[in-house]
Amino acid sequence: MSPTASPHLSRRGFLAGASAAALAAGLPRPALAPSVPLSAFSTPAFIQDLAANPTLQAALNEAWNINANGWTEQAIRGNPFTTLFAANQDYYYNPLSTDLTGSIVEKVSWTAFPNRAVFYLDALSDQQRFEFVDFGYSTSAPIAPIPATATICAEQTGGEIPANGPTNQFQPYGPRGWMDEYCEMAVTREGDRTDGRITRIDFVCENPEYWYTLWSVSPETVLEIYQEILGRPQITLADLELHDAAGNPVIDPGTGRPAYNPLNKWNSGPHRTADGGGAMHLTSTPNTLQTELGLAGAATVLRNMGNANGTDLICCAQYGQIMRNSDPHIGQISNQIVGFGGGFRVSLADPIGLYIQTPTFTNYVLPDDPNLPEGARAADCWTILRGQETLPGFPSNFNFLLHVKFEIPQAWRDAGVSFEVGDIAVDGEPIRYGSQMLPTIQVALFPRAVAADTPQAPQPCVAGLSAPFAKAQPQQIMYQDLWDGYNATAVPNARGVAMTLASNTIIVAPRIVPGTTATLALLGSAFEAAGALPQVAFFREGDTSPDAAITVTVEGLEDVVYAVPGNSEPGPQQLLRLTVDVGADAAPGTRSVSVANAGDALGETAPFFLWVEG
Repeated sequence: MSPTASPHLSRRGFLAGASAAALAAGLPRPALAPSVPLSAFSTPAFIQDLAANPTLQAALNEAWNINANGWTEQAIRGNPFTTLFAANQDYYYNPLSTDLTGSIVEKVSWTAFPNRAVFYLDALSDQQRFEFVDFGYSTSAPIAPIPATATICAEQTGGEIPANGPTNQFQPYGPRGWMDEYCEMAVTREGDRTDGRITRIDFVCENPEYWYTLWSVSPETVLEIYQEILGRPQITLADLELHDAAGNPVIDPGTGRPAYNPLNKWNSGPHRTADGGGAMHLTSTPNTLQTELGLAGAATVLRNMGNANGTDLICCAQYGQIMRNSDPHIGQISNQIVGFGGGFRVSLADPIGLYIQTPTFTNYVLPDDPNLPEGARAADCWTILRGQETLPGFPSNFNFLLHVKFEIPQAWRDAGVSFEVGDIAVDGEPIRYGSQMLPTIQVALFPRAVAADTPQAPQPCVAGLSAPFAKAQPQQIMYQDLWDGYNATAVPNARGVAMTLASNTIIVAPRIVPGTTATLALLGSAFEAAGALPQVAFFREGDTSPDAAITVTVEGLEDVVYAVPGNSEPGPQQLLRLTVDVGADAAPGTRSVSVANAGDALGETAPFFLWVEG
């Protein structure tokens, strides 16, 4: 079947959710609870993994609330450092400080199949693309370099990819990097062979930030969940830990325990076997919650060029990745909601996250088996492992699924059914590839809109700041020991591009106890060392003067290469090595950071770069 003949695969993609115009036309709708400012951010799908230990659960809830609040403030701040018209995005609001009376919740959904594989690999057949999404390669067709994003944006008005121009290897990189629609999968096959009949498919949309946070509170619980969900009792705690080149655990100074390895052997790659592989949470570098909140914040800024085309808008506003199903669609709808009528402000509804939606299974056909129980349906193979079908206060068609498996039910096997998942047909074809299911699966997020006091004035497209107007931009921070451990760990990938585990870390403020000293790695761009090292200071949120209780010594500046979490490919960045003394009288709470190159004054701050424990 040719690429353009398939009922699912076309260069236009799979956008099967409601159109932006339809969503905007639907406003206003009845408000959903709550009707006051949110008291705290809830864990994804209201999940309570530590409910058996209320003390630990309270610690997890606190950590998650602080993290989510920090990411929200980062989304609102935007980028005042190196670009114009991309800062102070206050039409994205913080629900902890916003009256939600009369708020409206919408569902924004998109298809889980990676649309970039359709757009860029349009010369491949459907089967070759399915093979690519399942394995990261095609045995019958080479995966050629693709045009650089900037080239496509420059030519977007004509809708054509230029024949000549900068290219790069198909990205994102990593063991499942190409699955970049905020939904990843791992396929189990008979005999653990890549050509074996499919027996189970796991689909996940859980963000890595939650797993890092849970690990920081209870690694033992993370282990128990891995063992239970993947059905692998042989998994050990050591399997999930970050190790150095000598095989020793890398200790997280913030907890005093071994650090988490998000690409551990049981959460790496598209294959699930008895010896490793599987999917517990998202691993593609763009598939992070902090990134999604940042995208949502940037999408609330109205642009002079309008929002009739999602790809034009994303090129103009420079957020997310073009040619996905997700980012252009999310951004366009959020932008249209903000600009609708008298104007709205938008944030993600609590519990913030991205969620798998239940398919209709209308295109699925079961084999004719005499032992198949009466009334059996393909939907019976769809089992929710983590998350909820519905949550209180939301419409019944808003699903909050985090991890789902598609597998023959045990009751069917007990009845004598002999077929496997690989014998079930989708669109008339047996499931030879797990990715055949992805065109039938939607992923969604739920923006909550509140009426704005005044309509927003549209701004020009984002433009880069040239020297001397560009400022040093902090992007990520962590303990130096963690950076050294993650950055020393190579990540094999199908494109053979040099990449380290640092790209799979998360953007979260390191926790420091008052009266202690920490050695931190501050990552960013536009740092300079001409004549003197940059100056770094931490600020209490909302203050205009540095926190006198925190002293920072900049020890050195070096160049590094990695993908700042949320980016699709590694690139040149900079690292400042810091010694941070937190005085015994330092007030608890989070801190913003400001970096000033020699000759510059401390100015713009980036929120949530330090957490002083109470």
